[in-house]
Amino acid sequence: MSLSILHVAPFFSPKVGGVETHVAAVAAEQVRLGNQVVVITQAHLPGLVSEEQKNGVQIFRLPISALGKKLQTWSAIWKLRHHFLGRDRIYIHDVGWWLLPVALHLNTGFAMVFHGWEGVYPVRWQAQLHRWFLAQFAWRVIHVGSFIGRFYWDAAHAVIFGGVAQKNTKPIAKKRSKRKVKIIFIGRLEEDTAVRQYYALAKLLRKRGVAYDLTWVGDGSLAEECAQVGTVTGFKKNVDVNLIQADVVWAASYLSILQAQAHGKLVVGLYSNPLKQEYLRSYPGAQSMIIGSNVETVATTLQAVLKNTQRWSQIERGAWEFARDQSWTKVATIYEAVWRK
Repeated sequence: MSLSILHVAPFFSPKVGGVETHVAAVAAEQVRLGNQVVVITQAHLPGLVSEEQKNGVQIFRLPISALGKKLQTWSAIWKLRHHFLGRDRIYIHDVGWWLLPVALHLNTGFAMVFHGWEGVYPVRWQAQLHRWFLAQFAWRVIHVGSFIGRFYWDAAHAVIFGGVAQKNTKPIAKKRSKRKVKIIFIGRLEEDTAVRQYYALAKLLRKRGVAYDLTWVGDGSLAEECAQVGTVTGFKKNVDVNLIQADVVWAASYLSILQAQAHGKLVVGLYSNPLKQEYLRSYPGAQSMIIGSNVETVATTLQAVLKNTQRWSQIERGAWEFARDQSWTKVATIYEAVWRK
């Protein structure tokens, strides 16, 4: 049976980011399964059209003039209120406050999908209260990561970690370099992604005589500092080329970790607070990663693995075997299953 599905997300393609990738992949999978899918989102750049269709998904964008302004956002949502009516499924990704103008007009329930955290630790009680309040009005709640249940007040009906495109779930047979290790970092170059720890790791490895080429695939306030120990490329919509060439991947988010593991890569995850520790260690593929907060300990472990070809290959194989089962089809199935509970 074909369903009419609505996703409301803060941003969408062509913006590059974890939530954007997640929503786009789930929507595309729902279309592939024969459903009618609409996405309401926010324009993040001048010149983006207010309405278009991509990969079978109908996209409506709030005007960029409403960006960061509650009254303008609510006004724009009110003008699009007819898109909220008659839907079989409504999924709200983080921006529950957008619903205020249309809340009394909804003729179906909605599911809240909470992604990640606000980047401030300890988590502010206002953020905890905000999510709890939205969850009281939601028919179902989905958490992207089990760590959310520990650091926030709302309870989830389902926990997911993201998915990968199945065309990318192939281990890349790569000849080990005897001269330089190719390392890439994927993510925002900010404090909350432990970039300072990764920077310290890079300097320590160099001090210990490890030869490497480091590429920072991302951008942020720490970009200039990162450029001192590697090349900063900025954000890329497709990082598969970088992943194929990499020996080791430093990753800060579930999707970048999954994508790296889908290519059979050794992933290093650093954390700087208890929330990020839980974020990484509760990830189901964590057993095929190197995870830690102490830079010297992580450097020693990484060096030992790089010197042990058999151990290195075992970790890569385990990473690939886990990631290949994390399809977007599986994620879309959970989205539907939580609705039917």
